[in-house]
Amino acid sequence: MSRSQKTSWRYRLLLAVAGTVTVAALAVGLFKPDPRRSFVAKPPSTAETSSVSEAQSTAEARAIGEVQTTAETPVAAAVSTNLPVFRRGINLSRQQSFSRRDPDRQGAYLWPPFSDDLAQISDSELEKLRLLGFDFIRLPVDAGPFLAESKPHEKILLEDLKQLVGRLHGAGFSVLLDVHPAIYSSVWTPKDILADPKGPKYERYEAFLLTLAGLFHDLPAKTFALELMNEPQPQCVNPDGEDWTVAQKRLYDVVRAKAPDLPLVLTGGCWSSADGLVKVDPGMFDGNTLYDFHFYDPYPFTHQSQYWASPPTRYLAGLSYPAESGSPERTIELSRQHLARMADKGDPQPSNALAKAKREIRHYYGSLRPDQAYLSRRFDVVGDWAKDHGISPDRIVVGEFGAVRLQDYTPDDGSRLRWLKDVRIVAEQHGFGWSLWDYLGGFGLVSDYKTRDIDAGMAGALGLDVSKADPQD
Repeated sequence: MSRSQKTSWRYRLLLAVAGTVTVAALAVGLFKPDPRRSFVAKPPSTAETSSVSEAQSTAEARAIGEVQTTAETPVAAAVSTNLPVFRRGINLSRQQSFSRRDPDRQGAYLWPPFSDDLAQISDSELEKLRLLGFDFIRLPVDAGPFLAESKPHEKILLEDLKQLVGRLHGAGFSVLLDVHPAIYSSVWTPKDILADPKGPKYERYEAFLLTLAGLFHDLPAKTFALELMNEPQPQCVNPDGEDWTVAQKRLYDVVRAKAPDLPLVLTGGCWSSADGLVKVDPGMFDGNTLYDFHFYDPYPFTHQSQYWASPPTRYLAGLSYPAESGSPERTIELSRQHLARMADKGDPQPSNALAKAKREIRHYYGSLRPDQAYLSRRFDVVGDWAKDHGISPDRIVVGEFGAVRLQDYTPDDGSRLRWLKDVRIVAEQHGFGWSLWDYLGGFGLVSDYKTRDIDAGMAGALGLDVSKADPQD
């Protein structure tokens, strides 16, 4: 960070400290609890999520029964005319969600937490995204720094967030603000927050949602929506405590009381997957509500070769899409080479890694055999749920979908672009909006952090105006 940037932050902090009376007033007005209250890894494969043990099924039935018996009687409500229509979006994850941790203090952050080069995006970049055909930005916001910092620091972060949302609006985008607690190196993970609904972390998170509702409730209609929590739990139904469907309803009621007209976005468990969303009962919520699910199916394909992915996905390389375009023999050989590379880099995998990779590869090509029809069936899970509950498809957003780029030593047979194109087509056939994960990085529309050039192949797969992806435009 430059000297002028540091000076600016120090000056703003001094102003924030000097305004403690104002901050206190803000706390009283925006952090007041509802008086009615007494107060890692990505999704597993479809095959894994579909095989639920008898014990899990019992726990699921019990949890669902609790939701049904404790929920308030649904009140029919007309769909709001204030709802934004999110059609083609992109996640800007680096601006407010990849916070800088303090290595010397557990649970603490470096100041300012969102300040590295990747957190910056120029006006010309935003203009290019708009010209490409994107109409909304999904903006992930890591709650951790806001919850951990002092009130003066928090006030600065809130001011910056509001300024960023205003800037995105000024560039012609609607905004889906996704409250996105980190799932690693944080004491403010979804699990931490939701562990005790009467605990201080839950109450602090609830207060943060109320603050955001107060900050953005008066934005122009159809330009903004607030998502209560990203990927709240890995299980479709929590077997060990309060289920997300219960916690989400409570958070929703509190925020809705604060901001009756603010569009809110809901999601389900199972890493916000389709299987999680269909466990949400829309009858418990009003017509000013949108629904979000994430799509990374098949997980072994979209996350292959990534060291942080759960095994055996991290052992795999060269899975093809659709399955008929590849072969088990080719993928096994590329996976063997990938494991050798990992060992050469000082990251040897277990002795049975290749055997596990072979089993997954044979299942992928022999049983799963993913293609566009497979993707469509997965989307039908949400489509049928929406029809059953009278939810218009344009109230549903695929808030995240993407497939990681292959390692540079693995030949690219075009599978990634074919998968992106098919997911986009299937989402649009179902009438759902979509938001690519991500703008930058291994999943991103931009792979070169310095030039920020658009990947024209990805733009074409997404049905965007590829001519605007030319860096000379």
